[in-house]
Amino acid sequence: MCGTTSADMQPLNSPAQFLKAQLLERISQNPSYSVRAFARDLRISHSYLSQILNERRGLSLRQALLLSDVLGLEKENRQLFMQLLLENRAQKSTSGVKAPSVDIKAQETTAFMDMDRFRTVKEWYHGAIAEMTALKKFKADYKWIAQQLGITTIQAQSAVKRLRRLGVLNTKGRRWSKTRRRFQFPTTSLHDAVNLFHQEMIYKALKTLESKTASDFEARDITGITIAIDPKRIPEAKKRIHKFRNQMADFLSKGEPSEVYQLNVQLFSLTNSKMKKGKHAIHQN
Repeated sequence: MCGTTSADMQPLNSPAQFLKAQLLERISQNPSYSVRAFARDLRISHSYLSQILNERRGLSLRQALLLSDVLGLEKENRQLFMQLLLENRAQKSTSGVKAPSVDIKAQETTAFMDMDRFRTVKEWYHGAIAEMTALKKFKADYKWIAQQLGITTIQAQSAVKRLRRLGVLNTKGRRWSKTRRRFQFPTTSLHDAVNLFHQEMIYKALKTLESKTASDFEARDITGITIAIDPKRIPEAKKRIHKFRNQMADFLSKGEPSEVYQLNVQLFSLTNSKMKKGKHAIHQN
């Protein structure tokens, strides 16, 4: 597969070539523009961008989506960028074997499905919208959904379309519903999205602590405990936490749901047992 951009109308065969075309277009508008300036505008380091442009380092789906947002790509160019990324990955995975002819439509579908899964996990309100459909007061109205969650109407509309494409939400008729009791995506392939989701939920938990009203205090339970532990017991602890989450979800979902809540369970180390004394390193993803 190859595509073209308005920069030089040359065929593009990789994400690196796509970014180079974007860089050349900016240079054509401003001859003093440089790779360093491009890195600054993309909000990444100069060395990291150089590795990408020289194809010594690839892009993850998350990074490609973020760069698409920063570049402000229109739908057609965003789609092209993601197609190039997926095809480039497919070609590398079959090194030493002649790459088969590419089904553009199939690749396009895969690209959008991957983006949909990533955004559904990353952006917290997707799960909230799916759960809201079980509320007695639920309204199949984008504006109402947006007001309830504190998001924009456009975000609500995009999220519903995404959930529908993934087969998570049924929007036929006046009453919307989830297609399954709980939906899950593999955390291994969506590790970055899962991390972003938990960061957002931890931030929201922090915001609730700022409220000092009695009603808000009674509506939440944010507690913690510090324990000296045997690390060998962590695997079993994680299994018990997983079981507890499901049991609590079953318990709370009974009756007539009228609100959507978030349950966070956090278990992490407070001691730096793996850090070597006197040595500190900073890594860029």
